[in-house]
Amino acid sequence: MVKYEYDIDEEGFRRVDRRGRILPINITEARRIASLLDLGFGVDTIHKKMVYTQNVSKTTTRSFIKNYREGNIDLDGDYPAPCRVMEHMDTEAKLNELDNRIKCLENIVFGENCQSSECNCDEEKSWKNLWGKL
Repeated sequence: MVKYEYDIDEEGFRRVDRRGRILPINITEARRIASLLDLGFGVDTIHKKMVYTQNVSKTTTRSFIKNYREGNIDLDGDYPAPCRVMEHMDTEAKLNELDNRIKCLENIVFGENCQSSECNCDEEKSWKNLWGKL
């Protein structure tokens, strides 16, 4: 019985004795797999339903589930969100940036003064200069 621990840097599960390959399933995906197992889904169905951030084969999913059922993998703990998950979590900041950019473009087109410090609206606002930028 070999235990697995979550490796934050690799974003996968590694054997405690450091032998073998890492299971490339991050903590978010692992908890989702555990939830699907609790709901009664089988290995094939779980593998089809999962959207992995890395290439994960059905054999890897099967190995992860086998080790989870045997108690070799513990999902409890406070781990940081995986990097690829964090990219999608910051959508509010992306929307705010996009909103500021649209306001700056509207200000350039309509010749209004921009209040944002990030905007480059202080250029000449003639249609000739705008046409060159398009």
